[in-house]
Amino acid sequence: VRDARDDTWPKCVYFRVHTVYNKKARLYIMWVNLNGGPADYAVGTSESPEGPFTYVHGINVGRKSGGDFDILVDDDGAAYIIYTAT
Repeated sequence: VRDARDDTWPKCVYFRVHTVYNKKARLYIMWVNLNGGPADYAVGTSESPEGPFTYVHGINVGRKSGGDFDILVDDDGAAYIIYTAT
């Protein structure tokens, strides 16, 4: 993740990186679980799957940690985050 992101990202620990392609936006979307950051997850975008990814915003799911997660992109292009809540 360190090499794929630019310096707009929060300074914290990143793990469980997932990247999907958004056909409508023509961008790669990176979701990252944060530890010690301003939100549970961080979201960034890039024109290339290799990056650099620019930080867009953080997402909170109503708990102290985002937990394990995955991103599902359905056949109709809608995307969903699926995460554990333990």
